[in-house]
Amino acid sequence: MTTKVVKIIKIKNIMQEKKKGFTLIELLIVIGIIAILAAAIVVIIQPGQQFLSARESTRWSHVNGIVSGVYAYMTTNQAWPNCVLSATTSSVDVVTCTDLVADTGTLPRDPTEGNATSTGYNLLANMDPVATTTIVSITVSSTAAESNVTLTQ
Repeated sequence: MTTKVVKIIKIKNIMQEKKKGFTLIELLIVIGIIAILAAAIVVIIQPGQQFLSARESTRWSHVNGIVSGVYAYMTTNQAWPNCVLSATTSSVDVVTCTDLVADTGTLPRDPTEGNATSTGYNLLANMDPVATTTIVSITVSSTAAESNVTLTQ
């Protein structure tokens, strides 16, 4: 009788030793569930779209700042900045607007296109069709391929 009890105890010990870890099936199921959840989160968040939206917001802010700087210069000096006067026939890069730095602090740079030689923003003076020497408004736009940011005031 005691040998049977010893064998039963040994069998229980062996079974307990085998139960210490996870089975391969259990691990694969958990990994599969995590992969499905991660894929769903990436689809929901759409990081590329979020980054594009953030860059577009930055561009709108920069374009509004440039336009405000041009009008602040005009109000202070009672004349258009030199870069606006040179942009009557074709658009010029805002980097040429060095006279705006006093009113805007620094010239903004596009998040993807801006560098030391180009801000990534263009400025165009819109002329009066009747009095062809009169500037009626300005248009500031981003040169980035992904952007649709254009502001005319």
